[in-house]
Amino acid sequence: MAQRPRQPPLAGLRRLLLLLLLVGFAGLVWLLVAGQAGDERKVAEDVPRSEIPPGDITLLGEGFEFTQTEKNLKVFRIEGASVRIRQGNQVLLDQVRLTLYDDDQTAYHVVADEASFDHGTRDARLSGNVRLSGPQGMELTCRGLLLKNRGRLAESTSPVAFAYAGAYDGQGDRLRILFPEDLLTLAGNVRVTSTLPAAAMTLTADNVFMERPRKQIRATGNVELRQGGNVVRGRRLNMFLSDDERRVTFVRARWEVSGRYAAPQASPDQPSALRFTARSVSMLMKENGTEPRSVEFEGAPDQRTVVTTQSATGVLQTLDASYIVTRLEGVGGRYMEAFGRPTLVESRVDAPDAVLRRVIGDRLRAVFDGQGELSNLESGPDVELEDGTHHAIGDRLTFEGSGETGEAELFGTPVEVTSERGELTSPHVVLERKSGLLRADQGVSALLQDGDELGFDGTPLGEGEGPIRVEAETAFFRDQPRAALFRGGARAWRGSSLLVGDEIRADVTDEGDVLSARGNVKTLWIDPTQGRQPVEVIAQEMEYRQGQGVLLYRGGVHSQQGGRKLSGKRLEVELDDDGRARTMACYDTVRLTDPASGNRAEGDQALYDLAARTIDLRGAPAKMVKSDGAELQGRRVLYELDGGRGRVLGTGDEAADEEPEGEQGND
Repeated sequence: MAQRPRQPPLAGLRRLLLLLLLVGFAGLVWLLVAGQAGDERKVAEDVPRSEIPPGDITLLGEGFEFTQTEKNLKVFRIEGASVRIRQGNQVLLDQVRLTLYDDDQTAYHVVADEASFDHGTRDARLSGNVRLSGPQGMELTCRGLLLKNRGRLAESTSPVAFAYAGAYDGQGDRLRILFPEDLLTLAGNVRVTSTLPAAAMTLTADNVFMERPRKQIRATGNVELRQGGNVVRGRRLNMFLSDDERRVTFVRARWEVSGRYAAPQASPDQPSALRFTARSVSMLMKENGTEPRSVEFEGAPDQRTVVTTQSATGVLQTLDASYIVTRLEGVGGRYMEAFGRPTLVESRVDAPDAVLRRVIGDRLRAVFDGQGELSNLESGPDVELEDGTHHAIGDRLTFEGSGETGEAELFGTPVEVTSERGELTSPHVVLERKSGLLRADQGVSALLQDGDELGFDGTPLGEGEGPIRVEAETAFFRDQPRAALFRGGARAWRGSSLLVGDEIRADVTDEGDVLSARGNVKTLWIDPTQGRQPVEVIAQEMEYRQGQGVLLYRGGVHSQQGGRKLSGKRLEVELDDDGRARTMACYDTVRLTDPASGNRAEGDQALYDLAARTIDLRGAPAKMVKSDGAELQGRRVLYELDGGRGRVLGTGDEAADEEPEGEQGND
């Protein structure tokens, strides 16, 4: 059997009360006052006049019943246990039962203890146990209902409870209905509850306005909307319903808005709810009406929007912005986009004030997985990142990863990074959270505040004051274990001291710090004892191990000072307790040239005493070639740098070599 189309509740109620006013009571007055009857009527015998108070009642009867028909169709039926007509044509009925019929003969029923109609004002009043019922389970109960303005306005005179379609229940202190506009108003302690299992919700407010033509519900005052574990609070709320009024399609809350949202499919023990405060919140609901498809949070100049989420691993994400758009995906997954210089802060639930990561940019886009972990983030332009001990400023930032791991990538002109180590600038910087690794490329400039921490102070860069500056094509910094690596034309300097190489590396180990350089190594530092001409060393490799007191050069070593050159395959620089160079020992085919004097010397090894400013070459044999081409050989060549003079010592023991007759000198 085909079902009758559902009738909207307020439209039926409007017809009911209009008919009650314009037809029911008017017909009743016409029947009783004019003495005429309709198609069916039954009026009890008049009560004896002796029982009627004089000057008050003009007609008194019992057992009233009347049915109005038109063209063989019922219009209304009214019954009453008794009827009275007061002077002025005011009609009073006791124990009223009224049935009204619309165009398709659908019945609406009204029951009240008493009803009265003032023929002069056209106002009707129902009192006692007033109950209205109609199709689709529509019911309204109260203790008093007043009909005014020729049926255009209905007002309750007592608290009201109502139900509709087996789907909604409600209550309020007062009810007001404007029938031409189909506007229903509930005021005072209003509560509306959806009883549908798939879309259970409760709305509480000071006032609720239902505009049926627009399928809209407006709530004001202390508004709260609950649906499952979700809640929205505010001072104003608009809610739009589907055509059948059984589903919520859109919700907008304004003024002092707060609340929480948790995906319905999320497990009960998963604390991935989204909490928020905002000036206004708009929710576009999914087709099932049970959860939002997207949510928009809007702030104000004096009230920023704040959205907080929590991951399954206990990481809190707090997003602060002027405007935030959220799209909900899957079980707990969501996409968020924020505008107006948004700030995202990550911390731990057990230490909310300890910042794990902070991102600030003109615009931000974030993706969270089903566990509430931040899996992808983009921010910029003019972005700022605080991640562990690093603080970075750039043009754009991206982040891939989840929880306390992941990788942040920054781009800028340039990116500026500061930490407890110092400062770094580069067009491209990558931060790996778990390892604490920082990678920078495309041209790096760094300023290291503490050179001793990475072992630089045991090298030529230990001379001088202030921070160490480094330039390279790429750079790597790691926290655990602590290390630094510069590649591609690496150049480090402090004051007049310089270290150059294709690669410069510093490692902090339990056994001591290690500083090394590879490929086209060059060092330059001032003689610490004389403070005159710088000492330059060129090699393929350089290495310094803290605690051993030795700086080692390998591979085509060339040492130069003031034009004098000392070369070999290996050079060891002995350091004093203050980390300053004391002696330099050169090994494997050593050559010394002194352009100022024109002298040259060769040996298997050489020892340069920086304090004495002498070079002691030894070999089998050691030889010196004088400026005039004369060649002298012996076990040793002792060369004095200040005078440019060399002595070739004989083959005897050390004491004999120092005897005048065994000496072959050159002035």
